[in-house]
Amino acid sequence: MNIIRKTTPKHAVSLLWSSRTISLYFCWAVVAQVTYYCTDHLGLNAAVIGILLLASKVVDCISNFIIANLVDNG
Repeated sequence: MNIIRKTTPKHAVSLLWSSRTISLYFCWAVVAQVTYYCTDHLGLNAAVIGILLLASKVVDCISNFIIANLVDNG
């Protein structure tokens, strides 16, 4: 931990955490807007939307491992 403090300025570390926080809040805002749009305008059930979002994350996780394997071994 001392190495990080000696080589990295304080403002760089705080910028890293604030960027991560901003990204997280942006992601939650997008999910909230998609859920609102699908429930109110498309008339879908909130459980169906949750399952669709979960399925997209699972497919993304699996495809990340496949692509990483192709990149490392190809």
